[in-house]
Amino acid sequence: MRTLALWSLSALVVSGCINQDFPNTQSNLNERAQQPILNGRADNSRQAVVSISGGRSSCTGVIVQTNVNSGTGWVLTAAHCVSNRTRFVLQGNDSNDPDRRYNVTDSTVHPAYDGAGFDFAVVQFSGANGSTPVIPLVGASDGLQRGTTVTSIGYGQTERGDNSRRNQISIDIEQLTDEVIVYDQTDSGICFGDSGGPVIATINGNERVVGIHSGVENEDCSGNAISGRVSGVYSSWLQGVLSGNLGESCDLCRQVAVS
Repeated sequence: MRTLALWSLSALVVSGCINQDFPNTQSNLNERAQQPILNGRADNSRQAVVSISGGRSSCTGVIVQTNVNSGTGWVLTAAHCVSNRTRFVLQGNDSNDPDRRYNVTDSTVHPAYDGAGFDFAVVQFSGANGSTPVIPLVGASDGLQRGTTVTSIGYGQTERGDNSRRNQISIDIEQLTDEVIVYDQTDSGICFGDSGGPVIATINGNERVVGIHSGVENEDCSGNAISGRVSGVYSSWLQGVLSGNLGESCDLCRQVAVS
């Protein structure tokens, strides 16, 4: 099953995260969107954007770092995509016919993830080498503003139905806070299977991962879409996880939860 979380923008307004101009909704965060992505186009060049399989659903992620000496790689994705059944990272234009399959060895979910906000996870895998592609993360400052055009990438469905190929969409930022990026999906946008995929911006001539797809406002994937903003968690969490200084693995989190 391919999934994408439904966000309640009204809850974000109450918490002071989103401008009051956004419409209130009664969306259930536990429901999942089931309509196709619209007006995307094939992406055959960004091989660092990968499919994650074997968990709660098929999701998208992006390889953001590798260590060739240890053969380890790290994928940034959405927390709601990760479970103890997450097994493989699939690299290739078509997730049904991948060029490479990496085995997942660990995963770390943002400690503040509550089913909606801070929807980030890092998935660690083995088998990385010098040819493993990477799209670097932006740091603590991304320079984004309202109206900035970004590129969203994922393996989600298209308007033609089921899909296993990687696609991209260029879209303008509608609103943003320190924690999230919001964009209007009237004509095109993310949906079913695009969860965890990257939002990419060109910064100083180089592509950087500035966000991670999290959810949509409505069940038909219309209205607004929400992505977690990388710069908002980079210094406080993400940088430490990737350097091995912070974060608990999912196995440890589950042990604590049941103890």
